[in-house]
Amino acid sequence: MHEGIRDSISHHKVAAGGAYLSVERGLILCSSMSNGISPHQDNPTSALSWWSQLNSGILSGDIWDMSTSIPHERRTAQEPRQDMLYRVHLSSITQVNPTIRILRLNVGRGPTYCHKDQKNECEVCLNPTLLTVLFNQNQSKPFHFLAGQWLDVHVPSVPQAGGFTITSTPSDALSLKNDSNSNETTEFPYIELAVQESPSNPPAAWLWRPKDEILGQELAVRVGGSFIWPPPDIPLEDIGRVVFVAGGVGINPLISMISHIFKDPSKLSHSPAIHLLYSTRSPTQPGPGGEDISKHLDQVLFFPRLRNILHSQQPQPQPHSQHRRQQQQEDRFLRLQFHLYITNLHEMPGNLPADFSLHKRRIKTTDLHEVIGGKREAIRNGYRSKGCRTVCYICGPPDMTDELVAGAEEVLGAGVGKEKSVFYEKWW
Repeated sequence: MHEGIRDSISHHKVAAGGAYLSVERGLILCSSMSNGISPHQDNPTSALSWWSQLNSGILSGDIWDMSTSIPHERRTAQEPRQDMLYRVHLSSITQVNPTIRILRLNVGRGPTYCHKDQKNECEVCLNPTLLTVLFNQNQSKPFHFLAGQWLDVHVPSVPQAGGFTITSTPSDALSLKNDSNSNETTEFPYIELAVQESPSNPPAAWLWRPKDEILGQELAVRVGGSFIWPPPDIPLEDIGRVVFVAGGVGINPLISMISHIFKDPSKLSHSPAIHLLYSTRSPTQPGPGGEDISKHLDQVLFFPRLRNILHSQQPQPQPHSQHRRQQQQEDRFLRLQFHLYITNLHEMPGNLPADFSLHKRRIKTTDLHEVIGGKREAIRNGYRSKGCRTVCYICGPPDMTDELVAGAEEVLGAGVGKEKSVFYEKWW
């Protein structure tokens, strides 16, 4: 394990009252292997005592968050979490625009820490509401998650965990088998995160250090969250329309969901209408005189990826004799209808794109009502859907989310369980 994380745990042990400590939700307490981390490696009982004292300090207010915002782990305390911490390595960093970078974390062969119900020679049972951490190098349960979930990310030398949404698909994190007939090396399974620059957020600030300082570093992550695709209580065959609404970095969980859907559309028994309404700012502006806007939009988070999905869904021309078969294929063809709203766009470009709609304003409730109600002419090329139910996923800034959730529930209702059709995530 990286020495920075080991140092962080040591810091927790000696600093009993200066900052909020991420071990409040049971970070890492004990190890029976050389790769483990522990402030009391040789004495699990002492570790438990240490935790009890620490937990008492948190509950009594002797330990608090030094920042002005609520720490991720406290804010999401009621959200479901896996009882696993996994070891990952930061393998690549891509700068999307001046304020956002995309990180790729390579996933190891198995979890560093195991399920709380499994017996182990070194087991520390914490507060019943928290995680029990076990260390067992023979554990081989693979990393897994659902589209839309996030990670607790523990970085070296930072006491508190950061919360970052996974932007890759679940299949990207699966181990790939080598082809015995090929000499090509298969890609490591990975998790992708899009991290906005935030100097006041210690985990994010660490992930924004110079590339040569952090590439190759080892981190610990845990999966959590209930904002997921597919919706847990609705059969996919009942869904005829899916409406995704994103504001700014609220695109993060939705890009995982959309990419997951289009990566293997054969898993759907039919082809629901898929809409994305995405509101954001452009990092740069096209100049006067009808400058091509494409190079500016490429700096919008995940715009190139969404454009690739649009291009990939174009059906290939078929001979006239195969027209009827092509029509049957189109009836099952999955399509994304993409509506992009650039809030700081001064004027509409002369060369408007044909594969998506572009607007120079924010999303309005009426836009959402039109898409949910099917009034917008968004079904092309003979497309049909057999499902009849609409579901809506919304993620964005507070005011936008509150307004559009209320607007969606006006049409779809505010049901619960199997009757719930409007799903949203609030990370603030």
